[in-house]
Amino acid sequence: MLAQLEVFEPAACVSGGTGADERAVKQFDADVQWLAERGIGVLRHRLRHGVPSFVSNPQVTQGLQSGTKRLPIATANGRIVSSGAYPTRAELAELLGITHADIGVPFVRH
Repeated sequence: MLAQLEVFEPAACVSGGTGADERAVKQFDADVQWLAERGIGVLRHRLRHGVPSFVSNPQVTQGLQSGTKRLPIATANGRIVSSGAYPTRAELAELLGITHADIGVPFVRH
């Protein structure tokens, strides 16, 4: 079972992005809520307000050497498990050891 999931996000997750970006953020917001309903917390850091969190994580700092296009970066127990896109509900379930029967259907109103 995963001890900690952290997500390092761009400064502006929605404004200025494409419609697809907006949908991805909304879906991830719903997936974070879905995890919370199962007692699993997700720490989220935005580049605009959470620079110290980015700098203090050597994996994220190294990942960003090639630029911010690698954001969002998700880490689990100190290692990068996803970058460049938000993990899907199925990917989160796999990382967290949640059975596929418990995944349900991701639903976000667009």
